[in-house]
Amino acid sequence: MSIGSGTSGGVDRMLVDDLTIDGADNGIRVKSDRSRGGLVHNIVYRSICMRNVTNPLAFTPFYSDNTGDLIPNYRDITLENVHILTKGSYTLLGFDADHKLGMELDNVFADDLEHSTMVAKNAEFTIGRRQGNFEPLGDDVSISKTPGGSRGKPFECTGKFPAMPALPHAPEMAGAPPPVDRIPYVGPGEK
Repeated sequence: MSIGSGTSGGVDRMLVDDLTIDGADNGIRVKSDRSRGGLVHNIVYRSICMRNVTNPLAFTPFYSDNTGDLIPNYRDITLENVHILTKGSYTLLGFDADHKLGMELDNVFADDLEHSTMVAKNAEFTIGRRQGNFEPLGDDVSISKTPGGSRGKPFECTGKFPAMPALPHAPEMAGAPPPVDRIPYVGPGEK
């Protein structure tokens, strides 16, 4: 579930609800760079189950090394009832000290943090009223907890990963793929 890389027009007031991600390279991802960044805010990810995802959470304002003055700014992002069942790599980055990643984590659990990797920098996290086990640490990272909060419990993911149905009536492949074209082509001005 990606936002970006072009966010120069801004992205706001978006809800992602009841999502299952299984076997993907990326889970929840917001990406941009200084050539096409903008304000991404008031985003809610709720009731999400992930497993076998290489990068379950990837928030980066450094998607490429392009130059420019369109600074990516991610704030007021809420993760609520998010359960990550397997190990992964986590990237949680703000652009700099003036453009920090701002995120609330309410009942967010990652089952295999021991075998996971995490990079967090220039970020402000608030732990919501239901505390999970996911509390990112890193350079210039702050964590505050909502007063009166209590221990949460992992969002239930039983039955969220159904097997893909068999398609007994699906058509067979139309034929063999065409042979590889090995003819060298020369573009204008090339020799």
